[in-house]
Amino acid sequence: MARMDSKDLYKGQLQGDTLIIGTRPPLLPLKGVAEYVDWRLNALISRLIVEKKFTATPLEKLLLPCNEIHPINKVIVVGIDNKTKIDIPNVLMGLESDLCSIILPQDFQEDAVSMLGWKKLDSKNLNNEKLIIISKN
Repeated sequence: MARMDSKDLYKGQLQGDTLIIGTRPPLLPLKGVAEYVDWRLNALISRLIVEKKFTATPLEKLLLPCNEIHPINKVIVVGIDNKTKIDIPNVLMGLESDLCSIILPQDFQEDAVSMLGWKKLDSKNLNNEKLIIISKN
């Protein structure tokens, strides 16, 4: 299993215009893709966590514009736990997106992601994370 670093993001690992990152407490320090995205956004995610404006309670969403990671232009950080199902149509409600990448902790069950109206194109393990690429049906 290859370790993901910033160079991997530019080798086509992430696809689409939207990146969904599932995260759960403890949030800091951020790791993996979330850490890289936070760095590219000048620690915006970390600041919001420290200021308690984002706590990652289940299904809490944080939408951030992002022009720093090609091809991604929207990042959605979603609070998850082992009991809650992530409803992708709800997470993306009001946003135009036909193709997106989802990053989840390695131990998060893929069947806990509801993709009604979306189809899975790819799923792979990256370091200690799971990457799922989905597109609209």
